Amino acid sequence: MSFLKEGKKLSYNEVIEMHQSLIKQDILPQLETEEINSFFMRVMKFIEEKLNLHLIAAGYKANNTQQVFENAARLRLTTDTSVWQQALEFQQKIESKENTDEDKESLIKFMSGGFLEALRHLGHDVEVTRIE
Repeated sequence: MSFLKEGKKLSYNEVIEMHQSLIKQDILPQLETEEINSFFMRVMKFIEEKLNLHLIAAGYKANNTQQVFENAARLRLTTDTSVWQQALEFQQKIESKENTDEDKESLIKFMSGGFLEALRHLGHDVEVTRIE
């Protein structure tokens, strides 16, 4: 799938639209676990980079992903901290290769529910720029 390839530049709105499209067309369940994991990780990396830009502009420094989301919550860029904490847990599982095919359904459900809503909310507060 072309959107999973590294180097493709997307705006924040394009990421949300793509995410919504995958859900609306019921594509996520058809993907292999590795493809879903890859898409989720790209979205998380994208969000982290977007938030980090705002944090730097506000004078904050984050040394890791957890700090990025904690500082974003302090600045009220993110509001539902439980969703972002769950997203970080999924990310950690994927990075540590602990995410199995059985976890695929949980990740799809998360991506289709609270995570999508959090992305939409964040989109109202984060300036739209293009990031790889």
